[in-house]
Amino acid sequence: MRITVGREHMTLSDVARACGGILVGKDRTLCALCTDSREADDKTVFVALRGERTDGHQYIPAAVEKGCSAVLCESWLPCGEASAVIVKNTEHALSRLAGAYLQQHRIPCVAVTGSVGKTTTKEFVASVLSARFSTYKTAGNYNSTVGMPLSAMEISAEHHAAVFEMGMSGQGEIRRMSRAAKPDIAIITNIGSSHLEYLETRENIAKAKLEITEGLREGGLLLVNGDEPLLRGIFSKNFRVRSVSLEGEGDYRGTNIVLHPTKESTTFDLHTPEGILCGFEIPAVGKHMVYDAIFAYVAGKELGLTEDEIRRGLSTYRSGGLRQRLLPMGDITVLEDCYNAAPESMRAALYVLGSFARERHCRSVAVLGDMRELGVESRYLHEQVGVYAVEQGISVLMTLGDLGASIAEGAMGAGLPDECVLMHRDLSDLAHAARLLQKQLCPGDIVLVKASRGVAAERLIEALRRDIGE
Repeated sequence: MRITVGREHMTLSDVARACGGILVGKDRTLCALCTDSREADDKTVFVALRGERTDGHQYIPAAVEKGCSAVLCESWLPCGEASAVIVKNTEHALSRLAGAYLQQHRIPCVAVTGSVGKTTTKEFVASVLSARFSTYKTAGNYNSTVGMPLSAMEISAEHHAAVFEMGMSGQGEIRRMSRAAKPDIAIITNIGSSHLEYLETRENIAKAKLEITEGLREGGLLLVNGDEPLLRGIFSKNFRVRSVSLEGEGDYRGTNIVLHPTKESTTFDLHTPEGILCGFEIPAVGKHMVYDAIFAYVAGKELGLTEDEIRRGLSTYRSGGLRQRLLPMGDITVLEDCYNAAPESMRAALYVLGSFARERHCRSVAVLGDMRELGVESRYLHEQVGVYAVEQGISVLMTLGDLGASIAEGAMGAGLPDECVLMHRDLSDLAHAARLLQKQLCPGDIVLVKASRGVAAERLIEALRRDIGE
């Protein structure tokens, strides 16, 4: 990953002060940072990170050979004419550097986390804020303790608001990102089952997500999913808390939710503390999308946007790559949702699939793969997805991977006939899975494809496209 610093160039002494590091060698002016030695040059600081599989310090000589004149590292042996800033922990130093940069160039900031839906919420918030402000948002899924701080330093004088997505794999990571960003508004979309393998309980996941308040500015706003019991009853003297609900009594409530699959939109009414606002429409299909849109509405309102600006911003939302895209393919339609998967997002996608099938009076076909990092409850959670697929009237089910097979077991246990179920365990050959699936398809079918990112289920879609054509 390489980023160009968005504002004035910085010096190595600036980096050392911000990170609490020691400058060794000549002070230099730099304009970029990178974590890949192949992207290094004479104006770029190479950040040597220690990871589970590799240690960036091993690549310092390669970076210097590429012309790199400065390194941020934990240990240093003189290498050519390069200078170095030596710190205790380069990953933590990045957060401190980003925090210093953002404090120097202060603009309104929104931070988003949650087990599922955080990227969609980030996109909705950015769309709304862009109706008035030139808005920076973290690109793609640069939501880690490396990606988020690096991307924050891309903010330039042209930006007047920022939206950061914050993911995590364990305790303490969101805390570091939040303290760097110091958001005015923090959003927790939900508490799901992802990361149970590492954090063991949903309560621990909730604690990790609530770390987003660690950097929340005095008097700032925390927005939470009011339908999640683990996010109820939060109180602080240092910040305000508001809830968004579709089922309970949240401060902001979405009602009269109607999915319009053919139009690829959803309409709803919004109950606010000031009154009821009718006729919101978003260019996305799904009840779960309404949560994300309401989070964006409240963020926009908090930062001074008018209702007209917010509605206009919501209308410009576009889903990111591999997320809930309709792909016409011959005489079938594929609903591509391959970016990632958790039990909660699986159910949401199946609900959308069922809505499409009911509106179009067609068969619904689900291709569902492994959901990762679910811990000891993994088999049960996969089985329950299969049960829910049957409840949504699924016509044909194909599962991918060994974990995915438990989805099939749950579906058959819930009454889906054996002849309507295909299990494909070999994730190395999804082209073969596509050929097996194609034999089960009928004209007019709508086909959902969804699995965890590690499955790369889009390979099956690519194989279908080759076989069927556009």
